[in-house]
Amino acid sequence: MNYLKLAIHTGFGVALVVAATATVEAQVFYQSPGVVQGGYVPQGVIVQPTQTFQDVQTIQEPTEEQLKQLRIGANLYDSGSSPVVRSVFTNGPAQKAGLQSGDVITKINGEDSTTVAEFNSKLAAMSAGDSFTLTRRRGEEETEVTVSVMTLADVLKASSVPEPGMFDSAIGQSKTRITSIKQQIENAKLDMADLEKRLAAEEAELAKLNEKAEASAAETKKMEAEKMEKKKMEAEKMEAKKMEGSDSKTVEGSLKK
Repeated sequence: MNYLKLAIHTGFGVALVVAATATVEAQVFYQSPGVVQGGYVPQGVIVQPTQTFQDVQTIQEPTEEQLKQLRIGANLYDSGSSPVVRSVFTNGPAQKAGLQSGDVITKINGEDSTTVAEFNSKLAAMSAGDSFTLTRRRGEEETEVTVSVMTLADVLKASSVPEPGMFDSAIGQSKTRITSIKQQIENAKLDMADLEKRLAAEEAELAKLNEKAEASAAETKKMEAEKMEKKKMEAEKMEAKKMEGSDSKTVEGSLKK
């Protein structure tokens, strides 16, 4: 398996940084345990500008011998004067000693440290589990810290284990969001209940208005019917009077004759 892909899958925090250019001469750095040499990425070397992404595909898992090499769990690079920490591995000795990205390693056990190769050679003279004093410069301040050494295999193994408490913040935020959503649901239920009451009241009011409207329409219809009946009766009376007047004239005419 490709070692870089293995590292990504197991959470070693492998990163790849390319200078802002599209040319193959771009400076490429591999954030992994070390330098590209011997078919894997050991501690602290920069891939040269002549190497490209195709080189990454041929990088293999470390050999048994390489896994036995001593490391502190930090990716270092040469600055021209002293090694500089590019990154540290989760749960590794460097992280536990408080080393951070950008720290300059100026001394090992009181002796000047000038290159990554020199740093690694001094580690090679130690044994797994040994501790040494490392002087690091952060900004303008120099501090001595005690760092233990581990085999590369142990560094990688430790890095594959989640750091204690690393999910606490995310878990806390998730719980807060869940509580908030539940409260929103409860508020929505109360709002829904209130809306249902308002709907019921509006429907009752509508029913009353419909009853009034129907009663009013019936009353209007009754009044119209009564009015029509009254007009009909008046018309009949007038017709009857006309008929009576006509009959009287006919009788008078007969008598005159």
